[in-house]
Amino acid sequence: MKNLFINKIRLSAVSIFFIILHVVFGVIGFILTKKAPSDVMYVEDSVYLYFTNNFLYCMVLVVGVVTAGLLTTFLIATNAYLLGVTMKGALLLGHDVGYILYHILHGVIELPAIYFFYKIGIYPVSLFLKYFVVGNKFDFWIDIYTVIKNFIFGTVLLLLAAVIEFLL
Repeated sequence: MKNLFINKIRLSAVSIFFIILHVVFGVIGFILTKKAPSDVMYVEDSVYLYFTNNFLYCMVLVVGVVTAGLLTTFLIATNAYLLGVTMKGALLLGHDVGYILYHILHGVIELPAIYFFYKIGIYPVSLFLKYFVVGNKFDFWIDIYTVIKNFIFGTVLLLLAAVIEFLL
């Protein structure tokens, strides 16, 4: 029971950190944006391109494993900052909040997908805390299962977000 409780705390701490990063850097991006972009560029025009664009970004998040989650954390903060800049830019271009919400509807699914890849990218930190700080027994197969599960959930959600983004 003790291990289950500790795992729940660890997972919720990861979730809270992810949310705080998004909120703080999104607000910073929103506040610091003073000028609307000169033009808007739409690159993706198919489900395949939406999916591969987001999937490649998520693979870079996973590479954060090598940097013990530092690269992953930096990229999440940058992504949140750019989201804030984009929202403020849309408002400065004269779009209303409804327009913004309509265009970021796919984000309701895309952000949880990114969260699953974020969890893989910072997994070394979780493992260090789990095995060396808390002192849990090492279990290689459970850790592999966790990474595979996060990868599959993230990929499925990214595909669903790509379909929704294409249809909008």
